[in-house]
Amino acid sequence: MDYQKLDAKLNEALAAPEGPATFEVFVEITPDAANDDLERLVRLGLPRLQGSQSVVTVRLSRTLVGEVSDVPAVRQVRLSRRLRHS
Repeated sequence: MDYQKLDAKLNEALAAPEGPATFEVFVEITPDAANDDLERLVRLGLPRLQGSQSVVTVRLSRTLVGEVSDVPAVRQVRLSRRLRHS
């Protein structure tokens, strides 16, 4: 797992022994990502990028968070949070 690519909140959540089994995350992918990396991400459960899209939202297990963060094309993985209604 490439901890440098994970935001602080996701690191905290992964470190919690009683934490959830899966996490809703934003995955930011470099714009010049190699096709092999993009295909690997699809095999890991991420949707295919559309057009100039560089961020996807996906629910990943603890293991898959680590595998996704190890892909060179991934710039950052951030824990998603619920938006508050005012």
